[in-house]
Amino acid sequence: MGRITVFALEECPHCKRAKGALKARNIPYTEISLTTHPNRRNDMLSLSDRLTVPQFFFNDRHIGGADEVLAVMKEWEEDAAKKDQTPLEIYQAEIASHPDPTDERFRISTEPPLLPKAAPPRPESDKIFLPEGSQGSVLDVMERLKEALPHAKLPYKLKIYRNCFTGAACVDALMKHYDCTKEDAVALGRRLEQRQLLHHVVHEHDFSNTKDYYFRLQCHQCPDVLNSYRVWDLQSPEGPMEDPVALATRLKKLLGKVESAVTNDQGDVDYKAAKSHELFPVFEEGVCEIQRVDLALLERNEKLAFCINLYNIMIKYAFIKVGIPTSNVSRAFFFTGVKFNIGGHLYSFQVRLSLDYVFIHRLLVFTPRLFDLTNL
Repeated sequence: MGRITVFALEECPHCKRAKGALKARNIPYTEISLTTHPNRRNDMLSLSDRLTVPQFFFNDRHIGGADEVLAVMKEWEEDAAKKDQTPLEIYQAEIASHPDPTDERFRISTEPPLLPKAAPPRPESDKIFLPEGSQGSVLDVMERLKEALPHAKLPYKLKIYRNCFTGAACVDALMKHYDCTKEDAVALGRRLEQRQLLHHVVHEHDFSNTKDYYFRLQCHQCPDVLNSYRVWDLQSPEGPMEDPVALATRLKKLLGKVESAVTNDQGDVDYKAAKSHELFPVFEEGVCEIQRVDLALLERNEKLAFCINLYNIMIKYAFIKVGIPTSNVSRAFFFTGVKFNIGGHLYSFQVRLSLDYVFIHRLLVFTPRLFDLTNL
């Protein structure tokens, strides 16, 4: 019997939207995943002469992408209403009743799936000793502290410090959260400070001065720098640096899972919901590894691949963390005021903030028209 075939990527929100429309109407389809079988991209390209996903075929007839399939579903809904049928019955009559496509390029993938490259393992030294005697990862500890510690707007000399707390309030919160003594809470605060998870708001006092001085978690310390959830202090050989292009690819897939999970059937992404997704903190911590990428060590093609992927990642990241600009003023701030840290140098989406790496600046500023290719 005939079938609907779709070439798709797992993290693609448009693929999810179109497949969701079929599922909502109980219409079956066969998926050829370019995530697990990227070698099948050539089949899709030769059949459709298109690079983007998804690409749908009704038997051997090319229909198009998500918008085209949704248009067909709308037509089927209208026809079904006139004929007192369901879209599934139209599918059975127009597609399933025909023979299977015989073109080898429509075959079901039988090769072993290509498993995503795992991130390098974190060394034990990256963990933090907790008062109860256990150890926690930076991610776990930071997420717990975000919930346990107070976050207030505190004034000092005509200036307001956001998302901060006094040292005394921090000690009290740590004692309550970890059910520990004051001495243990102060010791934990010092360990957090040593690991750069906790700072005095202007870096003038350490955590031994705990009473009235203002402190803040690292994830709130640099709100204008996107990838500042943590200071990436893992150093080789203890913490091996992942290949930058592989790192960007892995981060893109991770963010794609978050984006896909909050995309509705109309293709609209709920970026506010993305901020609450369980994988978003994992992405926020992982993207900080870009702080260690030394662009000067990359070949030109590596720089191009890395920067194209990174720009696409950071734009979507900024939509989640900062919001989508809706006015001329907010757009000006978005493209010039929002920054990201590459190898210790700060870049914006429009203005190069450090005086070197001119080549990278030109890539980031003058090649946004290429960034749609990152969805391939």
